[in-house]
Amino acid sequence: MGTSTMAPIDDLTQFWVNQNSCNPAPTVSAVPDIDTGDGATAEHYLYEGGVNGHTVEHFKVIDGEHSWPGGPAPFSSEVTCMDFDASKEIWRFFSQYEKEGTSGLEEVTAHEFIVQPNPSEDVISVESDIKVDAVWIYQMSGELVLKSTSNTINIQSLESGMYLVRIYAGGSSECRYFMKK
Repeated sequence: MGTSTMAPIDDLTQFWVNQNSCNPAPTVSAVPDIDTGDGATAEHYLYEGGVNGHTVEHFKVIDGEHSWPGGPAPFSSEVTCMDFDASKEIWRFFSQYEKEGTSGLEEVTAHEFIVQPNPSEDVISVESDIKVDAVWIYQMSGELVLKSTSNTINIQSLESGMYLVRIYAGGSSECRYFMKK
């Protein structure tokens, strides 16, 4: 199901499967239901055999709502699938493909970082098990739109949409995503 401005996910997935010349028949596996109380489950679709070993992956959330898997919005009534962390899966997927001539990103640390509420309208908070030195927010196009040295960031000036949050802490950085309502 799509909208007048967004393609249906099946069409988008098929586009990337075709672009990468992957096998059109995916391997489908159930994501372990590690949080049986979240009201949602998930399936993982893996399209393999693409040019230069490329793959296409799709995580399908069943009975979830329009929320970020693995990143619950506190005080939200939305059903959020907690059986996998979408941010970590996105990083895992893209980090396996380094474009020639890019410097790459440093290794992801084992520290926990939570950006909440997600989605948010006015303010986001970055919670961590270590001191956060800086937070940079990027549009999905890669443009840097906000810098902060605080764990609490006013995002009222941002347009609605998805953003990448780069968190600098302990001499390394890690990325998370959030949605501005």
